[in-house]
Amino acid sequence: MDFPKSILVTSTIPGEGKTLISCNLSGGFARHGRKTLLVDCDLRRPMLHRHFQMENDKGIITWYESGANLEGRLSGNPDLGIVKAGENLSLLRSGGRSRIPTELLESQSFVQNAR
Repeated sequence: MDFPKSILVTSTIPGEGKTLISCNLSGGFARHGRKTLLVDCDLRRPMLHRHFQMENDKGIITWYESGANLEGRLSGNPDLGIVKAGENLSLLRSGGRSRIPTELLESQSFVQNAR
């Protein structure tokens, strides 16, 4: 059986269980030996770091604010702050909160790096 390369978990309102579902899905893939990166893209109300009892001091926002550099190994980038959350499971936190996440995601840095 071939596993998907990425899965998006979303909903229309807060409190519908996105964090729980995301953690369980990623944990299941990791337990089956698949290297898994769980990414907290909720830049307004990030919660994944709490589930893993971690600080939210590094992640997507801090990486963006430091220049959004994609050179070298991303897993070792201190601004991105990817951390090991379990066997075969890593976590990319949001790195804080943003009132205007769409502006951040539509910025030139993200547009250029997405290509």
